[in-house]
Amino acid sequence: MTESANQPTRLTRREALQGAIALVGGSIAASQLAPLASALAEGRQAAPRFLSDELFAVLERTADLVIPETDTQGALGARVHYFIDGMLADWANESSRETLTRAIRQIDDAARRHHDSAFVTLDAGQQFALLEAIDRDAYDRTDADVPFRKLKELILLGYYSSEVGASVELRFNPIPGPSIGCVPLVDIGRAWYKHGGF
Repeated sequence: MTESANQPTRLTRREALQGAIALVGGSIAASQLAPLASALAEGRQAAPRFLSDELFAVLERTADLVIPETDTQGALGARVHYFIDGMLADWANESSRETLTRAIRQIDDAARRHHDSAFVTLDAGQQFALLEAIDRDAYDRTDADVPFRKLKELILLGYYSSEVGASVELRFNPIPGPSIGCVPLVDIGRAWYKHGGF
């Protein structure tokens, strides 16, 4: 394990999780973020809580293809599929649940249309080619409502808000640059305001 992997990631993970929650259209108190991240890291979830077993298997394989394991853990090692299922179960609104479930279902439907078989039963080359075509089509379209885009964004957010994504894959720096305590106001033009929040 590298030295950067031992750095605290709470703030970075909190911000990323808030972004993920906004993506699925829910709301959550900041105090609930740490337990969510901890539960996912400890692997308390053994079975999907929102998705059917069939859709969960499609999501698991899709996440693995989007961020495969290389010299660092990929989406499976970061348990991104459990992260997304948990977001759908606990914080997503109905519209987001429908959009993300539709995105997963469309992947399996495309496999059945093109290969007359479920997505998870295809060989890795067929799965990759199919997902590549779906991805290309999703990003070639100009309309805003493209379910696969939302799913891919959530996979990326889930991965880069995980410990491995935030501190091993990326080089996390909790203190970026020097902090200068006293600077004359004339040098900076105006003072900073920071809302303390309640």
